[in-house]
Amino acid sequence: MARRMGRGGHAVTPDDMRQPIQSRAQVTIDRICSASVDILTEAGWDAFNTNVVAARAGVSGPTVYRYFPNKYVLAAELRRRVDEAEAQAALPAIERIGRNVSLSDTIGDWVRATAEARSKQPVALLLRSMSTAVPDLSRTDAGSDSVLAELTAALQRLQPALTVDGAAERARAIRTSVDSLIDDSLRDGSPSRQRISLIVDMATTMMASAASVESLHVGAE
Repeated sequence: MARRMGRGGHAVTPDDMRQPIQSRAQVTIDRICSASVDILTEAGWDAFNTNVVAARAGVSGPTVYRYFPNKYVLAAELRRRVDEAEAQAALPAIERIGRNVSLSDTIGDWVRATAEARSKQPVALLLRSMSTAVPDLSRTDAGSDSVLAELTAALQRLQPALTVDGAAERARAIRTSVDSLIDDSLRDGSPSRQRISLIVDMATTMMASAASVESLHVGAE
């Protein structure tokens, strides 16, 4: 997992979050995360800080700090939750790619599941843009890595001659393109059926090209 350096040279990820031991602690963490989503959705990043979150969640500042040393660790935890929710929605479709099922149908299921899951997360687009716009914030790639791993496996099912590294490189390019187009469509409002179809067509073409015999020769050059 790539780790960006935060203030004081510290890489900020949800790993910095202090893990709860009791179920009561998990309830408190969920309240803090819910309050954080509300604040980010209503007022944006500039209004987001641990004191405001504590007041909104109905807990003390030290309680927030007990689990989240700063707002960057808290934001990274929110991003992890968004990524995992998307992965859970998308993985069943991706796992069917290359298993004697229509490529366009399975990719269509993946794209639609991802777009729907992302649209249900109020802060998904903000958190995704923050991962590059806020220098002190890095994020976990737990959900994204599971998607990348399954896309890599799908490409190897489609083209067994692909190496793991070669398939992973192609999978990363496909996922990045799909994510970017879904983000653009969501910024414009709820994506239309026609727009989703265009994304599916693009992703299907990219996947078929990445798994083609010709792509093996290009990668070997």
